[in-house]
Amino acid sequence: MNPQTPIFPLSYNRIPFPTSIWADSSNFFGTDVSFNYLQFLSYKRAINIKVCPELSCTGTKYEFKQINLMIFLSALPDTDYFMWQLEIQILNFKSFNIIKENYHILISYDPDKGINPHFKDLTDQYSDDVSFFYYADNRIEKSYVSTVRPHIIAKHFKEHLWLSVEHIFYHDTDIVFTDSIPDFDFLCIGDTWYFSDTRSYLDSAYIDRCAPGLLTGMCEVLGFKEELIRKNDQNAGGAQTLLKNVDSKFWEKIEIDCNILYQFLTSTQNKYERLYYQKYKNQGRKYTPISSWCSDMWVILWNALERAEVKLHEDLDFCWPFHDQTEWLNKKIFHNAGVGPTEAKTLFFKGNYAETVPYGKYLDYVQHNTCSNKYVDMIRQCAQDKIYQCSDVTFIIPLRIESEDRLENASTILRYLRKNFNAKILVVEGDRYRKLTDFFIPEGVDYVFKKDSNPLFYRELYNNWMVLEAGTTLVIKYDCDVVIPADQIYRAVIEVRKGILQVCYPYDGNFINVRGALKKYFVEKLDLAPLHKYLGDFQTAMPSFGGCCVLDRQAFINMGLDNPRFVGWGFEDQEINKRARILGYNLGRIKGPLFHLHHKRGLNSHFADEKETLNSYNEYIKVSNMEKDRLESYILEWDEELI
Repeated sequence: MNPQTPIFPLSYNRIPFPTSIWADSSNFFGTDVSFNYLQFLSYKRAINIKVCPELSCTGTKYEFKQINLMIFLSALPDTDYFMWQLEIQILNFKSFNIIKENYHILISYDPDKGINPHFKDLTDQYSDDVSFFYYADNRIEKSYVSTVRPHIIAKHFKEHLWLSVEHIFYHDTDIVFTDSIPDFDFLCIGDTWYFSDTRSYLDSAYIDRCAPGLLTGMCEVLGFKEELIRKNDQNAGGAQTLLKNVDSKFWEKIEIDCNILYQFLTSTQNKYERLYYQKYKNQGRKYTPISSWCSDMWVILWNALERAEVKLHEDLDFCWPFHDQTEWLNKKIFHNAGVGPTEAKTLFFKGNYAETVPYGKYLDYVQHNTCSNKYVDMIRQCAQDKIYQCSDVTFIIPLRIESEDRLENASTILRYLRKNFNAKILVVEGDRYRKLTDFFIPEGVDYVFKKDSNPLFYRELYNNWMVLEAGTTLVIKYDCDVVIPADQIYRAVIEVRKGILQVCYPYDGNFINVRGALKKYFVEKLDLAPLHKYLGDFQTAMPSFGGCCVLDRQAFINMGLDNPRFVGWGFEDQEINKRARILGYNLGRIKGPLFHLHHKRGLNSHFADEKETLNSYNEYIKVSNMEKDRLESYILEWDEELI
């Protein structure tokens, strides 16, 4: 039977649908089903994969004869380390037109802590491109980190029963496709499971080299036949795998077996070291323990061998960072792994970015003829295209231009903020006459001039006026001479936006002065990479609380805004930090530096005189020594002085 393509109401487009079923006319996973509905499912699949499956009708039973839809599946914890890797992969997969319905990313979280707000922000950004699913990590045994993957995949398959009849491309987070994508149409034909070639570190020959009798012990503890493993050495694959017809029970067994094997390998290391030296004691060999970290790969492979025919396929082979770029053309997958600290001087080492991101960092050291450099190109492209969405944020910048280089600095940081953020920017210049003319102000920046003949720039009052004028829930106090990596600012924004902190400094206290050729380069290019390269060569003031601070606007108002009893430059930044802590607000920092663009130091860039130095110091000490109740009363005395 070849049914005509039916026409259905638009509401049907919102119905989640499986892509292969075997059902009678009265039951479809517990739901009534009609032949028309099966026609509709066929029609929907035709839209997604450009192939219309044939339907056969025998009595009251209907079956999809052809299955071509495939699910791209990965699973990972909600730690910061995986965020930027995931973003690179998402953009890469999008470039190959992998659609949301076919792209499942499962994310585990600690049920006691809740979902990482930074990870949630990332998944919200790409919710139109990827199907994200969050699952609590309820593992009892957590010594082997990788078991979190089968743990949450089993949950996913329980919630989405139709996945058990689909083809699953199970892959790591640190892969991207190169210049082409594997021929999944071919790989999905039949019941064969296809794996990437990982024989060099998974086959029985590798295990035998690690220690005599080790493979026997591994098979015995898991209940696999050693003969089956050895005779399939030519198909010892892993890393990226195409699985077919697996269900939640399969993944539950994978989790159990992973724990068993990992515990076995780690607990018997001394035993097999002795056996190794007994066998090779006169050959001068050095014992290297087996890579217990690969336990999940052996477990998936060996379980696969018991269930299906397993083959390696060249389309799933991958190139490594150290490979020549010709391999990028020869292979369809790049695996960003295999680089350690010793290779980090010439190759990109992802381990350096466990707590931060590589965006904007200096990466020119990566050898240009390597596949690693191709991945770096993807990082650069992602950074170049990224604009952080901060419609709930106002950058407030009080300004007095005292020199040509300060004018240059102000213009530069305004361009930098506009380039990287979709946020409100409010600049108030207080002076006898205007110096920051329209020529220096990018489009989208709100500018206010206030005539001010006082030689001392009363920055606190300008800040307070801007905070009260801002119509956003967050404000960022931002000096006109500082540059902070955009990702650090955005991380601070999320901390405050989610209510975790009320005051967040988007740097770790490293206040680095930049001058000369490096400053000139940044002014021209707005590129922070060279500054990161010479990070250790700069003069550093630490710890600092000035330059930039992300604030919950209402909390900042409640804590009294800027202290109006500071006049000019002094200890006002340290005082805010101390006052917020006494009042019980949550404060924090983001890892990374703050770069200060050098300028001539005028009257408002240092203590004005001995009297003001003493006033600033005494005010800071006074506030620091107050208890909460006394401080709250003291703040009420400022009301008439605030603006």
